[in-house]
Amino acid sequence: MAVDTSKPRPEGPKGEGWVWTQLVLICAYLFLPPMGPFRVYEVFRGFGALILGGGALFSLGGLQGLGWTKTRVFPKPMPNAQLVTEGAYQFCRHPIYFGLILMALGWALYHQYPTQLALSAVLGVFFNLKSLREEKWLVEKFPDYAAYQARVKRLVPGLF
Repeated sequence: MAVDTSKPRPEGPKGEGWVWTQLVLICAYLFLPPMGPFRVYEVFRGFGALILGGGALFSLGGLQGLGWTKTRVFPKPMPNAQLVTEGAYQFCRHPIYFGLILMALGWALYHQYPTQLALSAVLGVFFNLKSLREEKWLVEKFPDYAAYQARVKRLVPGLF
């Protein structure tokens, strides 16, 4: 499938717009003053810690699967990129994004901050949209990607 390169895209040729938006959202998550917690429930703290740890494992597994030295922040695959379908990538096609969403959700639950809980949902929507754009580039680059899409869920293992 040919890509129209005659007009510039606001996202940039490598997806720079997605990276800048991601940076703004993560900074908002980290630096906006949290509301609450209104009342601390220990069960949420334990559940949040588990989710946070699971998210870290998924993200690290995704980074390891791509190769630590080959990982970059731009969503467009590099010319020498290879399709990875093993390790964390056998559970979902975007384990790094999934892990980041889980870490944000886990942190918000652990501290019981409503502001960060809402921003976790915003990050989830953002990473969903970013993964959709990234997959258009991946389908163009890798002939086997469509078969991989048919067998592995995009963002949440077994669900979505």
